Amino acid sequence: SRPFDQWFADTSARGERDATPDEVSANALATGLENLEAGNTAIVDHLNVPHTREHVYAAANAYESLGIRAWVLVDCTDIPRLCYTKEYYPKYPKAIAIADLPEEMRGRIRPTRPYLEMLAAVRDMITGWKGTRVRLGLALGSAVWCSDDLLRDAAAMSKELDVPVSVHAEESPVQREVCFAQWGMSGIRRLAEFGVLSPRAIVAHCVQV
Repeated sequence: SRPFDQWFADTSARGERDATPDEVSANALATGLENLEAGNTAIVDHLNVPHTREHVYAAANAYESLGIRAWVLVDCTDIPRLCYTKEYYPKYPKAIAIADLPEEMRGRIRPTRPYLEMLAAVRDMITGWKGTRVRLGLALGSAVWCSDDLLRDAAAMSKELDVPVSVHAEESPVQREVCFAQWGMSGIRRLAEFGVLSPRAIVAHCVQV
């Protein structure tokens, strides 16, 4: 009943802490069982969890225990995604300065871990995983929430390791507006420019292409 961007900001802001590995495992078990009940025997999980083996392998092992086939694709996103701020989107005229946000939101707009550290951690998890029906890969939050450098290096890593890369794109009119203002092109064009679009790419939503 609300525009996507309002709904997303509201639901994201409710997350007060990261899930524990046990909670990640329980989530994956519920997801896997729901899919099996519906007749789906292979799934893709675009996983948003801390970049630790405990968290990522908790999901992967849960799917393994069910016997379901799965790609667990670990999210790396380096631009805060709660809202569009002047500090991170200086060319977007409707961006809001962090200082002008409600106080309870300011603390949630914080720099992410450097993207090279995130990619290194995910690479280590991909190469160290020893599953049978479950494999690991890479995910990106959205074409509008990733820097040029992250898009380029993630595409290169996906190609090098021959694993999928999942990314959300063109989820709302606002995302297209932001992308054209900040980078002079659509989200899909950004993904193409930096090599993300390939036979390995899984591009989700795309309702505003």
